[in-house]
Amino acid sequence: MPSADCSMSAQDVRRDVDAVCKISVNNFGIDALKTVLESLDDEKLADDEQVASLRLLLQQKNVQSLVAAYDNVESQEEETDYKNNTETLQQVLSELEPDVEESETANELNIMLKQPHFRRLVEALDRIANRKYRNEPDSFDPAINSATTEAVRVVVLQKFDDQPLGITISSRNGHCYVARILHDSMIHVQGLLHIGDCIEEVDGQPVTSPEFLQDKLRRAVGSVTLKITPSYKESMNICETNLKAYFNYYPEKDPQIPTKDAGLEFEKGDILEIVNLDDENWWQARVAGKKGTGIIPSPMFEERRKSHLHSGSAIKRPNSLLARLTGLDRKLETMYVVRNNMDFERHGVVTYEEVVRVKPGFHKCLYLLGAKGVGKRTIKTRLVESDPERLGIAIPYTTRPAKSGEEDGVDYHFVAEKHFRRKLKDNQFLEWGRYQNNYYGTRASTVKDVMNSGKMVVLDLIPEAIKALKSSNFKAYVVFIASPSAEILEKRHEDSTKRYADFQKMKEESDIMEQMYGSYIDETILNLDPNETYEKLKEIIERLQNESSWVPTSWVY
Repeated sequence: MPSADCSMSAQDVRRDVDAVCKISVNNFGIDALKTVLESLDDEKLADDEQVASLRLLLQQKNVQSLVAAYDNVESQEEETDYKNNTETLQQVLSELEPDVEESETANELNIMLKQPHFRRLVEALDRIANRKYRNEPDSFDPAINSATTEAVRVVVLQKFDDQPLGITISSRNGHCYVARILHDSMIHVQGLLHIGDCIEEVDGQPVTSPEFLQDKLRRAVGSVTLKITPSYKESMNICETNLKAYFNYYPEKDPQIPTKDAGLEFEKGDILEIVNLDDENWWQARVAGKKGTGIIPSPMFEERRKSHLHSGSAIKRPNSLLARLTGLDRKLETMYVVRNNMDFERHGVVTYEEVVRVKPGFHKCLYLLGAKGVGKRTIKTRLVESDPERLGIAIPYTTRPAKSGEEDGVDYHFVAEKHFRRKLKDNQFLEWGRYQNNYYGTRASTVKDVMNSGKMVVLDLIPEAIKALKSSNFKAYVVFIASPSAEILEKRHEDSTKRYADFQKMKEESDIMEQMYGSYIDETILNLDPNETYEKLKEIIERLQNESSWVPTSWVY
């Protein structure tokens, strides 16, 4: 047994250790540890069992690594409080607003600052500036770093029922790694695995292949024990973007998806909340208003796939489709054209569109799109007449003389041909045409006047105008009035002089139009019954007036 003097000396040393540690908590933990170890080498303490145990403990490489890491954390300078650049941007825009109309420079700056790409750049700057960066701890023993980086860790996961854990696995050089962790999944919530972790064993069994590991994880219930080599990789690419989908997606039918169980099913028109962008081809998302996160093809990846599928192919169109889609008679001498001479047949691959939520009443333009004869003009007139206080129409211009009973500014704006042609030259018409030596057209300013009066303008212009209306200038909400089958149309119009072939042609044009303009359409109503279609449109108007909605980001910023 050690003597009392030696025991007292050991207690003195431990008190000295405490004192040194308390003094050295800022940047001298490693130096203090060395001092303590040197003091424990005193010959008087050689026979003290407690001192020997303390020496062995403090000589452990893991303990030295921990102290070195503590030193590094404590030595970090206080973080700089970065200014919120996004708020600053909004303040600048507010201060610019009074000068926009009077100053060309202010207007140019205002346009540039409202670009969505510039806003995203400022948001990214905020996120980067406020992120915490840590240097790896310096160690006084080089062997310590090599020991910790190769450390094997055991983690115990909890798996409930048949719920997937929410990870995908990749294989490299005979090892299985965590390739992806789904946002809000069980693995993500538990926080025990990270992207890049190498999984060595599962429930005591060596992992021989990705298929073996996936099968074991799929069958497991309750506790799952994994032996891993940590990667210490941090997922940086977190995102808060909302996308509107313009196609249906079914993961089980996608042969290129990494893991079908991890896929997120969605339909055209769904709003997708993007939560992670780590993989350039497969983003993580959830459908707005629903639980569950999964992977979806990224816009670039999906556009590349669709471009490859549709390269060299074209939409099949019947003869004279342009004339029939515009809804004009063959007697028309000059075909209707639209503002800026947009080519309505140019159709790119559209997969998603970035959107933001806006307040009720944002939309002041309702555009009814549909094939000739589907009934959209009749429905438009009925809507406006039922609620003239809130709804209005854009009165067209014409160069023909007024007929008996017609009023200028009520039925048409009657103008001289010279006046009409001058406005036409100035590109002021959304659409225009010539019939029996008279010009007809709808001016953009007329549409704007109705919108600025506080009313919602209801339009049924030719299809080509959709590209001008579906923009930040008019912010139109587009409802497609789809034609029912030829059989239903024939039964509905039993007293009509039209034949079955006419109704079949209308249905064909309706299908082609929906295919061509699908990326512009917000909502579709199948016109099985005109009264039901009218009621559905009234419901849409009420919803737009009283509920928030999603619109393209470029319309707001």
